[in-house]
Amino acid sequence: MTTAAEALVKVLLAEGVTHVYCVPGESYLAVLDALGAVKDRITTVTCRHESAAANMAAAHGKLTGRPGICMVTRGPGATQASVGLHTARQDSAPMILFIGQVARALMHASTLDRSDVAGRMDALDWNRRLWSTLATACSDPDNALPQAMRAQFISLSLFVSRNTSEVMRGEDDFSTLIDINRMIMQGLSGQTDAG
Repeated sequence: MTTAAEALVKVLLAEGVTHVYCVPGESYLAVLDALGAVKDRITTVTCRHESAAANMAAAHGKLTGRPGICMVTRGPGATQASVGLHTARQDSAPMILFIGQVARALMHASTLDRSDVAGRMDALDWNRRLWSTLATACSDPDNALPQAMRAQFISLSLFVSRNTSEVMRGEDDFSTLIDINRMIMQGLSGQTDAG
């Protein structure tokens, strides 16, 4: 069975990606493994800093006219990559930034005191934006993923949006959102649920 990580790499290959710029992180090790399996077709450039990886991806986009691909972890990794992402946007250079690991942010936010509204809302907002972006990408008719898989992701995204609103209003807890993200992460890593 194909894992989500392998499916992502297949899509990158189908789109003609030749280089990926990244700072390796545990949140997307399965993707790095899948990239290693196609190292003769996609060169993975390991960088020391996320801003360097993002700037390389932006430069790649500018020079080739094809999206430069950058992969980083969430939090500080994404923050550091934002400089290169901003540069790409200002220069109208095509670039795609993949950010790993959302479930841990939700797990941490679920342990915060209810009075820490900002911390809880930040994690929920980040998660909703991630799923919204995924749904938008899946609704593109040129998306190379199988139509059934795209429809499932869009359906999950709609559910995540509704459930996030319920959690924000205090009508539900984080557990369902954490479970959904955990299942997606397990799919990316090729793991199966032992329980």
